Parts: sequence; C-alpha cells; structure tokens
Amino acid sequence: MDLQSKNKLKVGIVILNWNNYEDTKECLESIGHQTYESFDLVVVDGMSTDHSTERIQKEFPKYNYIYLDRDIGYGGGNNAGIKFLLKEGAEAVLSMNNDVILDKNCLEELVKELQRNSKAGIIGPRMYSYSDRKLFQLSGGYVNVLKSKPSPKWVKEDSESPIEPFEVIKLPGACILVRKEALEYSGLFDEGFFLYYADTDFEKRISDQGWRQVSVPSAKAYHKISATVGKGSLKLLYYDSRDFLYYVKKHHNLATTVYCFVKSWTEKNVHTLLAKEDKLKKLILLNMAYLHFLFGTRGKGL
Repeated sequence: MDLQSKNKLKVGIVILNWNNYEDTKECLESIGHQTYESFDLVVVDGMSTDHSTERIQKEFPKYNYIYLDRDIGYGGGNNAGIKFLLKEGAEAVLSMNNDVILDKNCLEELVKELQRNSKAGIIGPRMYSYSDRKLFQLSGGYVNVLKSKPSPKWVKEDSESPIEPFEVIKLPGACILVRKEALEYSGLFDEGFFLYYADTDFEKRISDQGWRQVSVPSAKAYHKISATVGKGSLKLLYYDSRDFLYYVKKHHNLATTVYCFVKSWTEKNVHTLLAKEDKLKKLILLNMAYLHFLFGTRGKGL
C-alpha cells in the first residue's frame, strides 16, 4: 500500500476458497490490480482437500489466510473472515465469491459511493455475467414467495441502462461492500444457512434496520456463477431447497411457509421426475432436504 492510502477508508476483503485454485487465483489477481489500495484481504479455507489454498498462499503471500477446522459453510466462513478484518480495523467489509472478477476501478468506485451516501449500508457493483459481458443483473432479486424462488432480473446493457447509482431491493450477494455500522446494527451472517440464502437473509436484515442497498454502475464485476458448487449439482439441489424454506420461515408467517413448502416440494419433484440423469439420487436428496427442514436440521446437512 502507498502512503496516500493510509488516509483512505480501510476496507477488509473476505474470500472463501474450497477446492478451487483456478477461480480463486483469477479473483485475487483482479484484486491485485485495483486502483484503490487501502485494504486488507483474508482468504478463508473451508477445509479444502486439494491443497488449493496452500498453493494460493505461496503465490499471494502478502494476504492473510484462515484455515477452518470444520465445515461451517458460506455464512460461517464469511463470519470468520469478517471478525478477523474488523479486529484489524476495517471500516467496511467487501464480501465476495471467489468466482467474481473485479474491474480495476471497481473497489474505488464502491468506496466513493459508500462515503458519498451516508444512508447506504450495502454497496454493490454492476454484476455482469462472466461469459456474456453485455448481460448484467439489474438487481440481485428478491424472494418471491408466490413463485417460491428468488427472482433476479438479468438484462442486456444498452444506452438506456442506468449509469448513476440507484437503490435496489437486494444486491447480488456475490460481491457486496458493507458499512461497519450496518454490520454492528444487524449482526453477521446466519450460519444456519449453509450455502444459499445467507446473503439474502443478511441483506434483508440490514435493510430492515433502515439502511439502503445501492448498485453502482461505474463499479464493474464479472460473475462466473456457481463455479464452486457447480450448476445443477446435487449439493445445490439440496441446500437451495432446504434453505429457501428456512428463509421463508424466518421472514414470513406460517401460512406463507406452508404454501411455499407445498408448492416448492410439488414443483421440484415433478421437475426431477422429468430429469434425464441421476433421477433417483436427485429425488432422494430433494426429499431429504424437505425432511431436514421439517426436523429442523440447519447448517451442514450433507
């Protein structure tokens, strides 16, 4: 860090790695090219079995590393990193997935908006698709209980796309800059959400405290989406199904929870019955997810 950066707002960056050397390496390389240099970074290893974090540590020795001794999922891993960064004096924390790549001005633009807008608790970049750089999330979506799923809105960038910072209901949780005061008001991630909905719950709790969520188009990031877990994986099916219901239960009434349970269970079982591959495995894990919800299994379930 240069001498000038000492007078700037200190940002803490937390990144989780689990058996994913290539994506984490590319992510860290993009951070190393940031024009904003006043930051500390910690990589939290979620009990990788391929020694990927050790390889990364050798290549990026200036950063901090935490090796967890048990698998506590997305929320738990983020919490471990956030606690470390706050102790190091971070005034804001950037939580980002290891499959996100930052444009070189991204962090600087996020910090600029955080300092300009005192009502903003969470700031996020314009999140583009890594594979289609003209496609971005207009918002991170929200849990539409009538559809029983999150409802992100992906749009093509054109001359009418917003160019100034604007408020959203929910930012894409893959890359969010959170004000320290908002963390102190709302608390850290709920570790009961093991892989999914931890960010949705986290952001909602911050919004419920009156903080605003703001998207900054001049800050650009590119998301590979589900690079660690894998699209269509059995793990995704289980945790997405189970933790969606926990989110609804936590933030909605009993009638809504029952409605979502029945609708989600019916639709996903029908969809799985029509699947061409791993039909039996998917049916077993899917219904295990709903049973675990009924029995109150939280955190790691597989």
